[in-house]
Amino acid sequence: MQEFYDSVHDLFRVDAYYNGQFGGNPGPFQVIQDFGSQVYYYINQHTGNCTAGSLREPDIFLQDITLDKDGNPHLISPVRLFLLDSNFSYEGVSTVRGLEVDSWITTKDSYMFPTGVILKNVTYELFFTRPEYTLNTLLSSNSTSVPWAYNMRGVVTFPNYSDPTNTSTREFNVAGSLFDFSVDEPPYDAFDASLCFSAEETHTVVLLFETPRVGIDFRVFRTNLRASLVGYLKVRPLQINNIHVSGCCTSGLKHM
Repeated sequence: MQEFYDSVHDLFRVDAYYNGQFGGNPGPFQVIQDFGSQVYYYINQHTGNCTAGSLREPDIFLQDITLDKDGNPHLISPVRLFLLDSNFSYEGVSTVRGLEVDSWITTKDSYMFPTGVILKNVTYELFFTRPEYTLNTLLSSNSTSVPWAYNMRGVVTFPNYSDPTNTSTREFNVAGSLFDFSVDEPPYDAFDASLCFSAEETHTVVLLFETPRVGIDFRVFRTNLRASLVGYLKVRPLQINNIHVSGCCTSGLKHM
């Protein structure tokens, strides 16, 4: 599982793997949520198919949102997403993925997500790295405890939005690994939803700039260019993708 947060632009992305235990085909998937436009994009990474929907409409894949009193969706805080506001008990040291980690467990009789999914008789175990370890990963270097893995089991009830009396209840056991952690700003293209737009909705633009031939940080250049275009065109950030910089002076991008 991999997650990206952009609190400045109200964007969230999660990459995960569905094991098929609730029906349907297993495989990797990606969900991008744009709270500015209240639209989500569900991308099947195996087939490349994309489904778009409204964040205001219930969906079982959208368990990381919260609704205000007017029904407007907002990104749930990491504290609530990982249920860190629960009463955990320390269970000792375990070994997960070859590393000694601290195990913390909490139980809940019942927990309901804003989308109507209800969990009952839940046992939730979180594993954190130990402070004596320094993790050097692709995104960061952490010498403090960071989430490493989790396991959750219990009974889940899925709502039927067309017929509230016909719900589906079954046991579940979900495990996940957190492979990286960084508090830095996500990469500018982390929320690329270009698969969700047709060729007719996509435009390629080439811009020419007179810029110095040396000393350019292309990552910063792309980020600043994207921010300028978003402000000028009055579009959402995920509509500006695939910015390519060639040499010193040419930049190409796709706009959806």
